[in-house]
Amino acid sequence: NSDWVYIDDVVIEGCANNGIQGVIAGNTSKDKAPAEELISSASIEVFPNPAVEELNLRVNTTSEVKAVRIFAITGKLIQTVNIGEYNEGIDVSELNQGIYIISVETDTEVLNKRFIKG
Repeated sequence: NSDWVYIDDVVIEGCANNGIQGVIAGNTSKDKAPAEELISSASIEVFPNPAVEELNLRVNTTSEVKAVRIFAITGKLIQTVNIGEYNEGIDVSELNQGIYIISVETDTEVLNKRFIKG
């Protein structure tokens, strides 16, 4: 099956509650892609959590950020954030109290993080 990639000789350095933090890769037996390319090191951080007036977003990625969106826990799109403004804090004062998901789309992936509007 061409949808499968087989990885050999992988050593996991350490894990945290949010998943794998680092990988040392050996050989791959199918397409010879290094294993570290298969596991993303990109992440996002949101603070304060819960947020009342403003939510700060820190994006740790080497890819270009294409879009930042806020979704209700039901999946409904609530707000699209101006790309130039997400580093300055996101105004969440108009959101109802509840649980939301902030989604950051880059060139290569979509990163999601939950936050609480207090």
